[in-house]
Amino acid sequence: MQESYIYAAARIRSQENKLIPGDKLRRMAQASLTDALRLLSESGYGGAVQLTAQNINAAIAEELAITKSFICEITPDKQKTDVFLMQTDITSLKLLLKLRCLNGSIEGVPLSTAGVFEPAELRYMVEHGDYGKLPKIISDTLTLLEIKLYDSPSPRLISVELDKAYISYALSVKDRFINEYYSIFSEYTNAIILLREREQKTSPERVFLYLLPGSSVTRELFMKHFEAPLDTLSRTMFENSPIRDALSHAFLEASRTNAISAIEKCRDNALMELAKRGRSECENLLPLFGYMHAKQQEAKAIRLVFTLKLSGEKSETILERLRELYV
Repeated sequence: MQESYIYAAARIRSQENKLIPGDKLRRMAQASLTDALRLLSESGYGGAVQLTAQNINAAIAEELAITKSFICEITPDKQKTDVFLMQTDITSLKLLLKLRCLNGSIEGVPLSTAGVFEPAELRYMVEHGDYGKLPKIISDTLTLLEIKLYDSPSPRLISVELDKAYISYALSVKDRFINEYYSIFSEYTNAIILLREREQKTSPERVFLYLLPGSSVTRELFMKHFEAPLDTLSRTMFENSPIRDALSHAFLEASRTNAISAIEKCRDNALMELAKRGRSECENLLPLFGYMHAKQQEAKAIRLVFTLKLSGEKSETILERLRELYV
């Protein structure tokens, strides 16, 4: 870690030209599997990992680990950049707790090294129920969760409680960009949760418990408009949302395509637009936040392209599902 925001911004700009641009991702989506691997390899993606169709996930993990090391080296404020890195730790903790609940061994389970904590530290936490090194909001949640899991093991409960704790932690950090980023994330994600659970005929009382913090949706609005059609939700349940118009567009896309994934795509594109705003800054953390988000979205896009290619999907389908990228 170093102290100069100007230095950090300059280092970020020197790395931005190594991000995979959207037009190259689209060429990869349209290319054969062999040619897509060649295009990715030419970008130097994955460090020393030899790219093959079978080890794309290993290359993605290595690239994110490289990004984590770079950010930790240049950040002037580790507490704030750790907010984004901790997404990886939350994913690892979910996996470990779910395996433990299912009586599976957590030894030897491959975990990402791109988070704040090393995999061995996370395993120790879960094995011993000792979460003191984590932010207090997350630590307290896990301590209570351990009690609940003792009486009633539930993989769903693990995901719900850890997601809510992570968002609460992010929103508690005093930073305008972080707060706006996770508020937008919560608003869109709650819309996704709502629609998915309605399809499953889940009761509104239970669905409300699944919602992430940071949303404009009150309990009164939620219960009143739970069954409302897609084309009216943005004007009813989300009437107080600062992104009501954007949500209206997302719901229309979901209705047009008959796919909730349309809202996920709108969410990811909205977050990318937010991340791009600070690219030209040099006296704050916005370039670092933007770059971190860019690398996470780049990883998702690469995983999407190769997962769909390996499953035999057509190029048109892959192109339709690609999100907006940073460059």
